[in-house]
Amino acid sequence: MSTAWAHRVIWSTLGSVLIAAPLAAAETSGGPSSPPAAPAEEASAEHSSPTTAEDLPAVPEFGSEAARTRDRALLRLWQRDIDAYKNLTKDPPEIRGQAARFMHLVQASMLPLPRLMKPKCLAGLGDELIEKGSRDVLIRSYLAWALLLDEDYDRAASLVASALQEWDQSGYPTECRRAAMTVYVKMLRDLRHEPDDLRRLQLDLNKSVAQYFNSRLEDTTITEDMERAVYFEVVRLYGNITIHDWVTSRFPDLYQLRLEKTTPWLRSMVTALMHRSRAWGARGNRFAHEVAPDQWRLFYEFNEKAADALRTAIELHPDYPEAYAEMITLSCSTGQYGTPREWFEKAVAAQFDYIPAYYGYLTSLLPRWGGSLEEMLAFGRECAATRRSDTDVPFFLIVVLEKIDDEMGSTHEIWKQPGVFEEAMEVLDLLEKEPAREGDLAVDLNRRYLATAKLMVAARALRLEEFRRIYESLDGQPDERAMTIWYHQPNLMLAECLAWSGPARPLLEEARATLRGDEGDPSEEQLTRAKQLLEEAIVHADEAPAKGYCTAFRDSVDWRLAFRAGRWVEPRIDEHLFTWFNIYGHWEQENERTLVGRSDHKTGLAVGRLMYSPPPPVEIEMELEAPMRRGAHDAFGIGMRHPQSPPTKTTDYLFLLRYGDNEVNVYINNSRKVAPAKLAERNLFKVQLADQHAVLWVNGERCLDVRDADFHPSGPYNFGAFTVLSTSQTFRIANLRLRKWTDSEPPDSDTAARQ
Repeated sequence: MSTAWAHRVIWSTLGSVLIAAPLAAAETSGGPSSPPAAPAEEASAEHSSPTTAEDLPAVPEFGSEAARTRDRALLRLWQRDIDAYKNLTKDPPEIRGQAARFMHLVQASMLPLPRLMKPKCLAGLGDELIEKGSRDVLIRSYLAWALLLDEDYDRAASLVASALQEWDQSGYPTECRRAAMTVYVKMLRDLRHEPDDLRRLQLDLNKSVAQYFNSRLEDTTITEDMERAVYFEVVRLYGNITIHDWVTSRFPDLYQLRLEKTTPWLRSMVTALMHRSRAWGARGNRFAHEVAPDQWRLFYEFNEKAADALRTAIELHPDYPEAYAEMITLSCSTGQYGTPREWFEKAVAAQFDYIPAYYGYLTSLLPRWGGSLEEMLAFGRECAATRRSDTDVPFFLIVVLEKIDDEMGSTHEIWKQPGVFEEAMEVLDLLEKEPAREGDLAVDLNRRYLATAKLMVAARALRLEEFRRIYESLDGQPDERAMTIWYHQPNLMLAECLAWSGPARPLLEEARATLRGDEGDPSEEQLTRAKQLLEEAIVHADEAPAKGYCTAFRDSVDWRLAFRAGRWVEPRIDEHLFTWFNIYGHWEQENERTLVGRSDHKTGLAVGRLMYSPPPPVEIEMELEAPMRRGAHDAFGIGMRHPQSPPTKTTDYLFLLRYGDNEVNVYINNSRKVAPAKLAERNLFKVQLADQHAVLWVNGERCLDVRDADFHPSGPYNFGAFTVLSTSQTFRIANLRLRKWTDSEPPDSDTAARQ
């Protein structure tokens, strides 16, 4: 996983010092360990099969008995949606049984540990209902969730917006809004901007969430055996309350919830959640040294109230893990109320595989919270040592390794340390053998995902022979979803590893060694030799992606030869984008000299870079085409780093065209230079870059000439959209070219006036 966004499944599917007691000793012993799992047939007396007439598929049970009990309660609770649909829908009678089965399958994907069909297959079942005449708001809400699993945010937004708009006329009770509200809030949290359909809906989120919560909290049929299920629903909507964002600020506060009729435990847990939300709202998301004394005072006051409520919940149900898990994060963030480890052991004694407790404890081990990378690794190994393949706990070693990799700057060095690769592969082999990981409703970490995860671990560790062996065992068809979780541009990673693990490897190694000559500044003779070697590598490569990678490598050497000779470098973009690194957004080749960019839902940006970026002084020219949107402040152009900036930082300097504002901007660190410009939809954009000097041209006119002692440009150069765009908006970069620039012009009065 290359960046934080790539943890969405690894971090959502599933928190040392030398461990006092190993996790492998007894779930009932009061420690954090567990007994062998009970056979599935013995644990299924209260199976979640509905009492309705439809032949609904059985949802495979998985995990500890406490997890299974909670999942059964959730499916019983959500069966109410199916019952309401049967009684209230106006859909054609002949599709109602099919609709009930579809809803049941979607509900399986909503469990804390999802049981998943392939997302496209699940969404296809919902689409089939729409094609057969379903106009039901519940079906649209459930289909929206299925589309979210497939990351089809635009269609999901359209469906859930139309369902919520028509809800009051549907006759469905408020509790049936659960799926629609969950989709709506998840999209607000996941996306960098609110989709157009949701924005036009103008939903009063505070009022709608309060109404939904109160429909659950005032429901006297919610008995003690369902209270954990309702709490799961509440937490799923509230999300991470330690991040007080614009979504959380629109949620109801404690005084808006009617808790008098709910169960005592649920009342205590929701009260604690609300106090913790207010605590983090008072503190804000700033660094500790930026928090004012009054903010700290409120933070601790609200957390004390939360701790009181959690103590009450523990007294009521010491056999539930949720309150203990909340105490892990409470003790970590306040330094009070015991240690995170103490609360972690109590949480996993109540439910061995209560994954939020593992995340909470892992957070307490981060260096920024006083822990260390060594303690994190020890905890990951402790999880692996449980060997509880009937849970996802052993997989937490992989989670920990990725988190350590993040802490080390995503260098992947942790994966290359002695023994780490073997430990990770042992865990994946162990989990892959679990029967529940195979089938039409397999748990999320299914066998194909785990097999592909082995491929990704081999890539991380640069174990290329293992990579090739695993790739061939998958018949050259690794799981696409798994690859995109681990790598933002998986096709490039795959091509590179196949090239370096195949018969072209000796030629690639010699070419790389040749290019490293003269301390990284190869001569023309060395470049020419490297190009010859890469031509041979293209012939020897045994897989089409490997040939594509070798061709892109050869082309990048061609660019270096052209730049060295003072000629224009005119990159030709291949259809697989092997010569173009995708940083953010979605990119497609329109032709060899034109790229089409579109923002992604997660960041709202679209930024990429060439495989080779020459050093300054350099002149970069391209045609930028984007719509002129009245009132918009869309900014397109080039960004780069200071040579001493960390690799994770993408921009210290920006050179931008601001469409809609008819101006150009230059940002050097935090200093902004502005000049007017006559912009059209398609503009010729040029920058000339040297140490302490930059010139920006638009359509043949010099707009900004900046001399700044703090300006020290270096590659790589990033191209694209540097403001948030709608995902429906596209732009083009065409005829991009680069060459050496001779910065010989002295500053004059006209130049000084433009600085």
